[in-house]
Amino acid sequence: MSTTDRPTIEEEAFRRPSPMPSIEDLVRERWIRIPSRGREHNSGLSRSFLYQLINQGVVRSACIRKPGRVRGVRLVSLDSLMLFIEKHIDSPEAI
Repeated sequence: MSTTDRPTIEEEAFRRPSPMPSIEDLVRERWIRIPSRGREHNSGLSRSFLYQLINQGVVRSACIRKPGRVRGVRLVSLDSLMLFIEKHIDSPEAI
């Protein structure tokens, strides 16, 4: 770096943002909250159907609650939910 602690034009040209996501971004799993009523907006599936999938062990879920509490927040793994949907895509031959 130069004496002013600002990168020169040559140094700036060599600093390029990485186009690939980091390993942490790829590994990080996203969780969504089950709606209090209606349909979940990412999948369009109803609250009751999501609970059926959870009870059957088809999608991953977690219940986050404070110690000693009965009620909490039910979260569903978006990755497992999208995998379930992708398994049910009709093949082009079936159309």
